[in-house]
Amino acid sequence: MAVIAFLMMAIFVSSAFGSSLKGVRDQPRRMAALGFNPWLVRWITFVYAGFWGGVSGLLYVYYHKYIHPTSLSTTSSAEALLGVIVGGSGTLGGPVAGAALVLLLKNYASAYVERWNMLLGLVFLLIVLAMPKGIVPGVSSLVAKLRGVSR
Repeated sequence: MAVIAFLMMAIFVSSAFGSSLKGVRDQPRRMAALGFNPWLVRWITFVYAGFWGGVSGLLYVYYHKYIHPTSLSTTSSAEALLGVIVGGSGTLGGPVAGAALVLLLKNYASAYVERWNMLLGLVFLLIVLAMPKGIVPGVSSLVAKLRGVSR
């Protein structure tokens, strides 16, 4: 299901509507002058994101067979937000890479380090200092610089 969701989001972002969404994000007044309705573009995107949020919640409940308010605690929400920021919020693969890093630190580092949250904070701090836009944009710009140097 994750692969299907990722592919559908990639199609959504690379479509003409995705281009209008990027335009509305960057220059809403200019897009309105070009004849686009920024409110409608944002609303459709909100509905699309809500659909995928509902699918993920449904799969969570189906997998765990139980839901409790502590599942939506501040810590869980902060970990999800941290994963998006670490990976790169303006990219499609950034939240995937950030979530993978947060889950690896949570599941494996917590077995060896008692205060794994401090380790997570340190990793977050290093990534923000080294790559302010996130891992995926930082690595892609690093690869572009290395390709430019090798020519």
